[in-house]
Amino acid sequence: MTLTLIAHRLSLTFRVQQVIGGFVAAGLSWRWTFYLLAILAAAVEIVTLAVMRETSAKKLLERKAADLRKTTGNANFQSKLTNKLTPQKVLVGALVRPTALLVRSPILLALSLYAALVFGVIYLLFTTFDDVFRGNYGFSSSISGLVYLGLGIALVLGVFLFGYLNPRIQANRLKADGVDVPRPEYRLILMIFISPLIAVGLIIYGWSAQYKVHWIVPIIGTFFIGTGAYFVLVSSCAMVFDIQDC
Repeated sequence: MTLTLIAHRLSLTFRVQQVIGGFVAAGLSWRWTFYLLAILAAAVEIVTLAVMRETSAKKLLERKAADLRKTTGNANFQSKLTNKLTPQKVLVGALVRPTALLVRSPILLALSLYAALVFGVIYLLFTTFDDVFRGNYGFSSSISGLVYLGLGIALVLGVFLFGYLNPRIQANRLKADGVDVPRPEYRLILMIFISPLIAVGLIIYGWSAQYKVHWIVPIIGTFFIGTGAYFVLVSSCAMVFDIQDC
């Protein structure tokens, strides 16, 4: 569930930004889209510094060990989570490990290419919104931001669907296969069945925009695209996490 919430937060933030940004740019000016972002970022940063506390086990143990060394004078107190690698080795490991995973796992490579294709389709879709909704349907610059609500609703629905269905599917597969630990490929079951919605949404979006059907129809198409894309990206990330833990 944590993974779905992280993906939902990052993706939905972009959709909300598009909706609000259209009204801000039309009512004030395009500069205020940057001013507003700076003001909100500063406010969040101040609240974060004042309210949030360190939760990293590594940092907390290092601080405790430092306090013990200071109060007791015993330099042997060390955190068991202390990283003895040099920054250069940490950087090399961070660069080499993803490459090694791609090279050694053909499934992961294919999955990464598929996720990249979906990302590309989504961002190509964004480039058409202005021509379709402002050109074909005459939306103003402020109202045109609302067309992202189809994708936003899909993301919200995706969070609840993934959180509800994924553990149940994994439990059923564990029982059917007679194993105690879920396999990484179990994460892809939802993607297999729901990812075709991307193609369905593209057909609805493209044909309805070409023949200038009512504007709600292409937005419904973006809803299907967003739902399918969400399950592709979240399922892919979940499988990568499971592979790393294996």
